[in-house]
Amino acid sequence: MQYLERHADETHWECRWDRHPNAHNSRTHFHRPPDGNPVEDLSLPTHPLETYSVVFEALDRRIEQAWSDQ
Repeated sequence: MQYLERHADETHWECRWDRHPNAHNSRTHFHRPPDGNPVEDLSLPTHPLETYSVVFEALDRRIEQAWSDQ
């Protein structure tokens, strides 16, 4: 899953939750905002609905932060 904001000043803010084999981290990992480059191992629930819950909670926090910054 990926979340991306494109701003009027042509900057962006993004993050991504991944689950795939790779050479840089564990199978399940997270690409940290604001540019998605720092990558860290991540432990997610195995059931997809639980994973969605984790992701949606993180996006709720980001939206609240973005609105309070304006």
